Amino acid sequence: MRVLGVNPGPVLTDRYIGGAERRAQARLGDSARWRELLTALPLGRPAEPNEVASLIAYLASDQASYLSGVLVRIDGGLKTRTPET
Repeated sequence: MRVLGVNPGPVLTDRYIGGAERRAQARLGDSARWRELLTALPLGRPAEPNEVASLIAYLASDQASYLSGVLVRIDGGLKTRTPET
């Protein structure tokens, strides 16, 4: 039996955009400015849903048949980013 996991960070979905709009409203006074908040992400953007889907398709494919017990973080470096001083 193989056990694999995917741990996504920010993904550009309707839910993510809604949250970003609320944060932009609170911080910037304008929900339409939500894209300005993306600069805080290490790659300057959230993942596209198809990027996460491609990883899942790979893990489910025969190409990854020797992987087991793996958790893949797909977060654009968010978890490992060193806070700026």
